[in-house]
Amino acid sequence: MKTMKRHIYGLTILQPWAAAIVWGNKRIENRDWRVSNKLIGEFIAIHAGKKMDNRWETDHFIWDVMNCEFGRGQVVMGAIIGVAVLDGFTEASDDPWFFGKWGWKLRDVVPIKPVPCRGKQGLWSLPPEVLGPVRANYQAAKLEMVALPLGITPELLAEHS
Repeated sequence: MKTMKRHIYGLTILQPWAAAIVWGNKRIENRDWRVSNKLIGEFIAIHAGKKMDNRWETDHFIWDVMNCEFGRGQVVMGAIIGVAVLDGFTEASDDPWFFGKWGWKLRDVVPIKPVPCRGKQGLWSLPPEVLGPVRANYQAAKLEMVALPLGITPELLAEHS
């Protein structure tokens, strides 16, 4: 299993798009810019911004493409809600989630217990007081992803931690 380096970047994304990445099937994040190829294969913390994309087509698209079950009042805002690995970039894709100049391809998305923090524009470094809880929540989530299909409950995991 790949482990997080000391440094991890955050990417602030409006809701419901952040939720579509973390709990849905959205694996491309649309941006007008890209970063260095050196970041391909690195962890990106998915930060749910404090703003909601309120366009009608957003609701329509989320329901049609993602077939999602959450509503506006159910999404977390102003927190890191997941971690993904940056898998590359594309300027063209048949993926229904792609509609930007640059598509940031994401893989190995892991939802985590939300870690409240302020977001920023662009790609930003997680502050130390956020990085620690993000790492801990990521490790706990990965452990649950392995244990739960085996019938091991979170309570049993806690007993043996």
